[in-house]
Amino acid sequence: MPPYVIFSDRTLADLARERPRTPEALTRIGGVGQVKLARYGEAVLGVLGVERDDDLERRPTLVERAQDLRYDMSPPERLLWSRMRGKGLDGLKFRRQHPFDPYILDFYCHEARLAVEVDGWSHNMGDQGKLDQRRDAYLAANGIRTHRIVASDIYDDLEEVLASLITVARSNISPA
Repeated sequence: MPPYVIFSDRTLADLARERPRTPEALTRIGGVGQVKLARYGEAVLGVLGVERDDDLERRPTLVERAQDLRYDMSPPERLLWSRMRGKGLDGLKFRRQHPFDPYILDFYCHEARLAVEVDGWSHNMGDQGKLDQRRDAYLAANGIRTHRIVASDIYDDLEEVLASLITVARSNISPA
């Protein structure tokens, strides 16, 4: 049965716009519940042009992973993005979930060569601190400064977080 018989027009429009590549990405589209996913998921992905091979499943590209992360942002990231998007932060243009091989940056301002990382509780566990340091060193070696924000600070004092971001970003921009 073709997808246009199973799904509402809105769901079909969302499928066409989002172009999900995995069953997990399909679940984030309204109107695709677990029953429809189990019954029609593989067929829908096939119609969307996603080739599936159960023995050798293709890993998503960095860009595809970044696209998925844009729809799966944490609440603090969403709050911060609501104030940064559309040059809303002092006229600075930020991108969200920006691929910078081999990493995906939470937010990135090209003009300031600034990566902004929102650190939740998991950044204090295990080897995550060492991994963050390695990532920051890699970015620095490529001319990108990293500014880390504790997720709880976004809730505690968003205006102060935004002011510090502006200060850090502006200090990275060379006068013309």
